[in-house]
Amino acid sequence: MLKKQIDQIIPEIEVVKVLSPRQFKEEMDVDLVITTIPIKTRKPNIIVSPILTSIDKARIIKEVNYLLYNKGTILPKATDLLKVIKKIFNC
Repeated sequence: MLKKQIDQIIPEIEVVKVLSPRQFKEEMDVDLVITTIPIKTRKPNIIVSPILTSIDKARIIKEVNYLLYNKGTILPKATDLLKVIKKIFNC
């Protein structure tokens, strides 16, 4: 189920394997570990709920953007948003 959710939100990445914590080995060739429980690893990892929340999805997307493109998600400033809102509503 988790794999299917990850495939839906970021289809450009390959989910290499779905493993239990005992099956995971540090020397595995992976760029990111997405797990539902804390595991000991030096690899970038994200702990998520078994059924992804919107926060989990945002964190996964942000980490993948950083790993793939070496940049984070850039959010607009509140003042810029207010300018756009004022322009749209003629305030």
